[in-house]
Amino acid sequence: MQSKTNFTIAICTFNGAQRLPALINKLLYLSQHSIQLANQQNLNLEIIIVDNNSTDNTAKVIKTYQQKFPTNQFKYIFESQQGVAYARRRAIQEAKGEIIGFLDDDNIPEDNWIAAAYQFFQQHPQAAACGSSIQGVYEIAPPPNFERIASLMAIINRGEKAFITQRVIARQEQESQSGKQAWVDCVPRTPKILGRTANSIASKGEEIEALLYMQAGGWEIWHNPQMKLLHHISSDRFQPEYLTQLCRSVGLSRFQTRTITLQNWQKPPAAIAHFLNDLRKTFKHIIKYRDSLKNDLVTRCELELLIASLFSPFYHAKLYFRKNFR
Repeated sequence: MQSKTNFTIAICTFNGAQRLPALINKLLYLSQHSIQLANQQNLNLEIIIVDNNSTDNTAKVIKTYQQKFPTNQFKYIFESQQGVAYARRRAIQEAKGEIIGFLDDDNIPEDNWIAAAYQFFQQHPQAAACGSSIQGVYEIAPPPNFERIASLMAIINRGEKAFITQRVIARQEQESQSGKQAWVDCVPRTPKILGRTANSIASKGEEIEALLYMQAGGWEIWHNPQMKLLHHISSDRFQPEYLTQLCRSVGLSRFQTRTITLQNWQKPPAAIAHFLNDLRKTFKHIIKYRDSLKNDLVTRCELELLIASLFSPFYHAKLYFRKNFR
């Protein structure tokens, strides 16, 4: 009799035919070498890949690997609704594991990643989510001062100690539940921030939105440096057009992520306060870096982030009126 699945690795991808083989090969290696951990801790693993409406050979690449994995351990799912948020919601629906580990198609987990993740959630049942330590692997050298915006590309180095990254609201029910259940209970089925789509990254910040919804529901959000990932950054990600658009999209999401936990009547004064603070930061940045704005890409990106944050309330107001009064 097959054991119940308790850990799902979920990979959401769009046109990932070129990126996926390195990750799948690593997961194949890890699945073949996880027998000892499975025997010690009752780990039963599944891997699902959500194809978010790809137009390349993603489906073909995935199917060539399915026969290499144990029966029912490696699954392919197609999600036609474009947007990372929808793909992750579909992964949550399809996952059999109570614990779900999300990997991007350009991530490579280190050998202990599965064990570190599984053990962490056994020790912290009140945790809804846990972030990894992520090191960048770059095709070309990053621009000078890239470390100032590296976190926007999910390059994360927060030291060697695990800690809670979000303020925790006391839960009324203290019984142990799963991280999957936290997502189902707290994250709306139709989020406001959809994440990168086929044609745009103008709605970036979907991960933060989901985490904040779970945090508002009383769940703990952690960082665990024992979970280590390598993040492959292709050369096109360092093109000025991409970097400035990325910073702009993150900035435009700020109003939503800043006001998730607020009541509707609290949002207008909060928007005014954030607008004034962002205005102050923008002028301060311009004055401080006035001599390098033209030639320093990272400095320009930071300015794009600040200006987009400044206009974020108006951007979301426009989306609201377009949706409700067309």
